[in-house]
Amino acid sequence: MKKQLIVFALLGIFALAEEQCPENSFLKDDKCVCKAGYYSESADKCLKCPDNTTSFPGLYYNTYPEATAGDCRKCQNNYYVTGKATKEKSATCSKCPDHSINRRQLEDVQTEAEACTECEYGYYWDNSSGKRVCSPCGSEGAIPADKEQTGKNPSFCNNCQAGYFMTKAADEKAGTAAQCSKCPEYSGSTIQTDVGSIANCSCEDRLAEKLSESVQTCKCKAGYAGQVSNSSAVSGCEVACAENASKYDGKCACKKGYYGINAAYGGKCEKCPELTISNQCHRGDCNTGEERGKITSCNSCIENYYIVEFAGGFGPDAKAATCKACPENSYNEEGGHGFCKCFDKYADSLNYSSTKCECKYGYTGNVATTKDGTGCVKEGSSNSGSSGSNSNSGSSGNSSSNSGSSGNSNNNSGTSGNGSSNSGSSGNNNNSGSSINNENSGKKDKETSESQSINVNTNSANLQILALMMQLAILI
Repeated sequence: MKKQLIVFALLGIFALAEEQCPENSFLKDDKCVCKAGYYSESADKCLKCPDNTTSFPGLYYNTYPEATAGDCRKCQNNYYVTGKATKEKSATCSKCPDHSINRRQLEDVQTEAEACTECEYGYYWDNSSGKRVCSPCGSEGAIPADKEQTGKNPSFCNNCQAGYFMTKAADEKAGTAAQCSKCPEYSGSTIQTDVGSIANCSCEDRLAEKLSESVQTCKCKAGYAGQVSNSSAVSGCEVACAENASKYDGKCACKKGYYGINAAYGGKCEKCPELTISNQCHRGDCNTGEERGKITSCNSCIENYYIVEFAGGFGPDAKAATCKACPENSYNEEGGHGFCKCFDKYADSLNYSSTKCECKYGYTGNVATTKDGTGCVKEGSSNSGSSGSNSNSGSSGNSSSNSGSSGNSNNNSGTSGNGSSNSGSSGNNNNSGSSINNENSGKKDKETSESQSINVNTNSANLQILALMMQLAILI
């Protein structure tokens, strides 16, 4: 019962969470209210404010039983109130001059000069014609020092906005604005009032190099590596590693085939002697640090070589492993500490006393010259070509068309010392016996084959029954 109640409660929560307010309204303080720019007695049907006017959203602001168009008491951005709203009528709004801004959305009546106090970025108040209008500075990033004052020409744009640095000052006589250049990616600046350089821009990443004439992009400073971030709170740079080193488990370690005491920036990783390698870190076998970052960590051989003398020693007597090439027709994996292995799987294993790949006892032929290649074969096999062997032989002393044996012809075996016709008859009887034996052998083979087929079918049926029983057990 408790579980059912929990399920119903969760369903109710999900239903409430997914509840959507009517069009042009939103959920505020657990109730649906009309959005800004709308009004209504309830959120079920929010009405749009008249042209260029707007409302403040919320209960008792634009959503309540007595709501009217009079609740649209403010003007939209870049408009200002020229006629104040009444209880039933919305405010009357006028537009600011092009590219000008009204930053204070008041309900009271204002003049254009009172309401439209600033120009957009890249523009200045121009009164050269006797009327105040926003004209372009004509230079990217240039802005006026005083946004509310007027000027006669673009030279009034004598500052550079944030994110730029100044390369040339504004020229009042020439009537030109300041020349500004954008800061490099991942960097910024405050508003620039004087001519400077790229050094006036600062990279956001605290571990980045300072910008200068020689450093034109944000990158990690010396001793650090990675991609700089675009935030002063989080750095994308991390401590760099020495040459021939890389990060392993969060720390700098010499790469495979090198060794060193300190693999961090400023440290050094030495290369292992010829034919030897080291592990950056494998099963505790590392090549970096006070204890392990020595030449003795070069304790393995490169591919197809094997150790003839192990690494060891202390101080000036310390040495790496000594490696030797694998014998002919054999191989070894990189870093393998054992002996080389013959390509031929039927060859004897190699060791210090046996360094030549040869067929093992019971096999003959030439060893394989490639991995898993054809080589040694078992003595007495059809491929060996040895005398007295017959892969198809089912009876002793009987000749066969497939036999490779010599001196065992059953025709002649019965005629030894007998020149009579009986001898030939005896030979025929031998052949007849051979035929019977072959026939019996064939019958036995057929019976065996049928028996095996029955066993296979029986096993297959048993497996199917077992599989069905397992499925039924799972369902139950």
